[in-house]
Amino acid sequence: MGVRTYKRQISGGSRYTSITLYPNFEIPMERQTKLSPFAIPAYRRLFTAHTTALLGSGISTIAIALLAIEVASDNATQVLGIAFAIKMICYVLIAPFTSRLNTFFVPKTLLVVLDVIRALVLISMVWISTQWQIYLAIAVISAASALFTPTYQALLPSVVENEKAYIKALSWAQVASAIEQIGSPLAAAALLIVLSFSDLFFLNTATFLLSAMLISTTALPLVKKTNSTSSTWWGISAYLKTPRLRAISIAYIGIAGASAMVIVNTAVYVQQTLGESESVMSIVLAASGLGAVAGALLVPTLKLMPRNIFVFGNFTMALAIFGGSAELNWLGLSFSWLIVGFGLGLTQTPVGAVVRQSCHPRHRDAFFAANFTLSHAAWLFTYLLAGFLGAQSNWQNTFLIMGSLPLLAGMACLFLYPHPDEIILEHQHGEVTHRHEFFIDESHTHWPK
Repeated sequence: MGVRTYKRQISGGSRYTSITLYPNFEIPMERQTKLSPFAIPAYRRLFTAHTTALLGSGISTIAIALLAIEVASDNATQVLGIAFAIKMICYVLIAPFTSRLNTFFVPKTLLVVLDVIRALVLISMVWISTQWQIYLAIAVISAASALFTPTYQALLPSVVENEKAYIKALSWAQVASAIEQIGSPLAAAALLIVLSFSDLFFLNTATFLLSAMLISTTALPLVKKTNSTSSTWWGISAYLKTPRLRAISIAYIGIAGASAMVIVNTAVYVQQTLGESESVMSIVLAASGLGAVAGALLVPTLKLMPRNIFVFGNFTMALAIFGGSAELNWLGLSFSWLIVGFGLGLTQTPVGAVVRQSCHPRHRDAFFAANFTLSHAAWLFTYLLAGFLGAQSNWQNTFLIMGSLPLLAGMACLFLYPHPDEIILEHQHGEVTHRHEFFIDESHTHWPK
């Protein structure tokens, strides 16, 4: 559907004014400059689909924990540990295949199919009765998510073309993730009053089907693909050869370290060391989520270069985690986690914009898949480290070691992130012997393949 212009008669006169209607994403970039991304219909639908699926996934995570207790009883902790390890391994190994799949499928079709796959697997979990079935279901869902998220992230810059509007879109994506962390446990607790935990799987199935329906009925831009990627792992190689992206991959070690400290050790520290209740633990975790919302919403208003945001955010998280080594009570820990969450929201929001400006639109799926893979490899490492330290070391050492990760990551960004950061770098290629095969496109212009 193309752009349509209509003429409307002004009431009481012979003059006419023209009205231009743009279908979904086809709002000119100059019109997007002062717009919220929510003014773009296609973005509104994608955001709703993504947020709905996020909330459902958070609820089903709690349902999976309850399922593990029912299936494995005394062995539930080990089952959950293995399940989450499988999840991260799938994220790291499967995401690089995103660019390959996008050469065969239109991104919109791939997103819908992946949503339907996740819905079918979730509904099957109602009848799971053994540990290996839990592992298999987690592997399939995680593989689908590892393909869905980079595809969604790579499509978004084509929907929200203006850079300022796109930064706002990234900010709202972080807000949605933080709200999922806060809202899912509360929603699950409320639902479990009237529903069994197996009913939560039906609910999450509905959220994925709703997401698939919203995406399938949205007009989305078609991005031309290139076959220049010589292998599945080409995106990671190209990503790491880009100086600013190489610095971001190191920054993610700090981001993942801070995040892992909050996710892995909060429950044990609050309940076992401080002797507080589950409700207090929820408040401490919620503080981190609120901080992340504040940090994400602040980014679009800042006039700082991404390099400075990554450095400041990592240093902020390091200081907050170091503060936890002073044997704080739950109120003090809540304040520290609020600052950690603020740093997480601050540092994660601009990443998509930096990836976007570092690659050609045809290579976005490969670069966003590389970013997804490398960031989750950092999370896999830091989850294991946080869990090991929490179990084998004292809490003072745990806080100091985990706090050193964002400190070192911030220092690395300070020295490794290009400054000044030129968008286009002048470079030369050596002479090579090669030949081009030519073809004729729709405009009858000859281009090398």
